[in-house]
Amino acid sequence: MKDSFFEKTKIWGDRILILGCILEILFFFNLWNIIGCIMTIITWIIFSRIFLKRQIIRLHPFSFLVFLSMSLYRLLPLFATLLERKPISYKFENATITFILETFLYIISALAFYFSIKKKPTNNFIQKILLRYHFYTPPNPYTLWILGFIGVCIKLIFASIGKIETGNILGKFFITFSFFQYAPLILLFPNLYIPSSKKIFEKKKNVLLYTCFLLLLSFSGNSREALLEPIGSFILLYLLALLKSSYSKSLISKRIIIGGGIIAIFILPILTDISDAMLINRGIRSEVSSSELFTKTLDTFLDKEKLEMERKNREEIKPVITNYKEGWTEEYLNNFAFNRYCNMRITDITLFHANHVGFNNEIMKRDWGEQILKLFPSPILEFFNLNIDKTHIYSRGDLLFATSTHTAIFPGLRVTSHVADGLATFGYLYFLIQFFLFLIQFKLLDCYTFYNKGKVIYSVYGLICIFDFLGMFRNANGCIGEVGFIVRGFIQSCLIFILTYTITNKIASYINPYNHNKKK
Repeated sequence: MKDSFFEKTKIWGDRILILGCILEILFFFNLWNIIGCIMTIITWIIFSRIFLKRQIIRLHPFSFLVFLSMSLYRLLPLFATLLERKPISYKFENATITFILETFLYIISALAFYFSIKKKPTNNFIQKILLRYHFYTPPNPYTLWILGFIGVCIKLIFASIGKIETGNILGKFFITFSFFQYAPLILLFPNLYIPSSKKIFEKKKNVLLYTCFLLLLSFSGNSREALLEPIGSFILLYLLALLKSSYSKSLISKRIIIGGGIIAIFILPILTDISDAMLINRGIRSEVSSSELFTKTLDTFLDKEKLEMERKNREEIKPVITNYKEGWTEEYLNNFAFNRYCNMRITDITLFHANHVGFNNEIMKRDWGEQILKLFPSPILEFFNLNIDKTHIYSRGDLLFATSTHTAIFPGLRVTSHVADGLATFGYLYFLIQFFLFLIQFKLLDCYTFYNKGKVIYSVYGLICIFDFLGMFRNANGCIGEVGFIVRGFIQSCLIFILTYTITNKIASYINPYNHNKKK
C-alpha cells in the first residue's frame, strides 16, 4: 500500500521542479543554467524515488536529516535564486564544472547513505555499550526541565562573558552543554520519548511559553542561526512524531501548498529584516549588555527607514569584485538562511582557487593533517609529544585563498566547499575518501537510535539536537567536519550526555518519580 503523504509530496515536488526549470530556462536561458537544472533534477529523482520513504525516516531519522541537508544544498539554489530574480549560476565563473562535480559528489553521498541503511536495522556494539549506560532510557519529564535549565543557564553565563578565548579549554567544554536548552520541547511529543504512548502532540502551555522564551533569548544574543533553532527543532520533532505514528492522513493538499507558499512569501522578508537588524548591531555586541543589545536590535527592526538606509550604506561600502582574481566574494543570495545553507557560489569560487593551487597540493595536504591533530584535546597531544599550535586559527578557505594568490594567510574564516577542498588536498582520490567518511558518519548517527523487537527508540540526545543534524553538511572546512565528528564529536557528545543525563535523571526521580506506563 502506497503512503499517500509521500506520494503527494513527490507529485507536488515534481510539479514545482518542472515549473522552476521552465522559469529558469525561460528567463535565464544559457547552457550553464540548463546544467544547473539537470543537477537539480538528478538530485530530486535520487532523493524522492529512493530515499523519501516513511520507513527510512522512522528507522534512521538523524542520518536521514544529514542526507536531507546534502540534498537541499543541490535542490534549493534553483528556487532561492528564482525568488530573488537571479539565475542559478549567478556570477559563476566555473558553472559547468561546479554543477557537474556537485552532482557527482551528491551521488557519492547517496551511495554512502544507501549502503549505511541497506541491511535490516540491528544494534551494533556501540549501541549495546550505550544501552548499558542508559543512553536510550526514557526520561522523567522533570529530567528534561532540569536539562533545559542547565542549558539556559550556561547560555546566559557565556552570553555575559562574551567570546571564549583561544586556549580556554574549560570554557569550551562547558559551552557544549548549552544544547540542553532545547530538552523541554520534547515534552510536546509524547510518542517520541514514551515508548507506550501513541499521542503525537500534547499541548503544554508551559513548554510553548518556554519556546517563546528561547526565541527571545536567541534574538537578544544577536545570533541569526540560534533564532532558527527553536523553530526548526519544533517543526522537525513534530514531523518525526507524525511519521513514527500510524498517522496516514495526507498533509499535502492544494490548500496547504498555496497557504504555505503565501506564508513563506510574507515570512521570508521578515526574517531578512531581522537578520539585517542583527548584523547592523553586531558591532556593539561585546560592548553592551544582552538587554541593551535586544532593545537596539528590536528598535532597528521596527525602524524600516533606518533599516533601508543601513542596507544602502552597506551596499555602497561593499567592494565591487567583478571576478575572482580581484578578491574573495560569497555574494549569491540575500536571504541569510538560504545563503548559509545553499550558497552554491562558494563551490564555484573555491573550485577556481583549487584549480590555481593544483589538485593533490602538498600544502593543502600537510595542513589537512595538522587540522586533524587539532581536533584532539591538548592533553592527548602533549602526551604523545605533538607540538601543535592551536592559537593560530585560520580556516581551510583562508589557506586555499592564500595559497592560490601567493599571499600570507589572513584569518578571515572563509568557508570552503567539500569538493574543492577535497580535490585540492587529495586529487580525485578524494571522492573515495569522502565516500567512506560519509558511510562511517551515517553509521554513527544511527547509533543515536536503538532497535528493540521491531520498534525504534530515539535517544533523548538525538531528539534534543535534531536541528543540528539538518545543518551538519554545509560549507565550512570541507571533509574535516566529518572527520571531526568521527574522531571526537560523536564520542564527546555521548560522554557529555551520559554524564549529565544520569545525574539529572536521579535528581528528577527524587523530585517526582514517574512511571511511563502509567495511564493518563
